[in-house]
Amino acid sequence: MASRWRKLLEDEIEQLEQLRELMRAEKECLFRMDRDALLRLTRQKEALAMGLSKLGARREGLQDENGDSLSDLPGLQPLVRRRNTLLQELRRMGRAQKEMIETQREQVGQVLSFLHNLRCQSSTYDCTGKYR
Repeated sequence: MASRWRKLLEDEIEQLEQLRELMRAEKECLFRMDRDALLRLTRQKEALAMGLSKLGARREGLQDENGDSLSDLPGLQPLVRRRNTLLQELRRMGRAQKEMIETQREQVGQVLSFLHNLRCQSSTYDCTGKYR
């Protein structure tokens, strides 16, 4: 039984580490405002999320099948701690990226508002800022 739990935890840890790497790459895309790469990473994250959901269902199946949980298996505690640490790190990264997106949204809104209200007041430049 412990071997099934061990395999499940190892699979979860592997996928959580992949998710962490995707989130780091996503952060770089947000800094660069690279839309295409961001869309590609989003698709990869969605695929990983499906895999993690399947692992969650397997975990619930193991718990239902045997009535034990991860806390009942002391030999697996290092893997449980590693998994929980990764989950906490991913939550922090998610919150930080959400704040970054909100900040960028506000900045873009301010720039668009400024440009929308800008009127051509010089005969040297047209309304798009190009030299005449």
